[in-house]
Amino acid sequence: MKILSADSMVNLSRASIKKIVKKYTKANITDEGADAIARILEKKAREISSYAVKSAKEKKRSKITKEDITSYILKH
Repeated sequence: MKILSADSMVNLSRASIKKIVKKYTKANITDEGADAIARILEKKAREISSYAVKSAKEKKRSKITKEDITSYILKH
């Protein structure tokens, strides 16, 4: 499994981030602000995914489960 570097291309769309911010805050956000949130969310997703892969492998599974994800949250 390849883990991308922190400066790799962001996959979450700017438009999606703007919609989420608008939905929960009713505020507008700049493109740069949306990009910053996307980078932060993707970094956290990489951390959670890496932990979940290790958890699944320890349990001899090839698929990540909800349990693998929630165990990350409980330990961090």
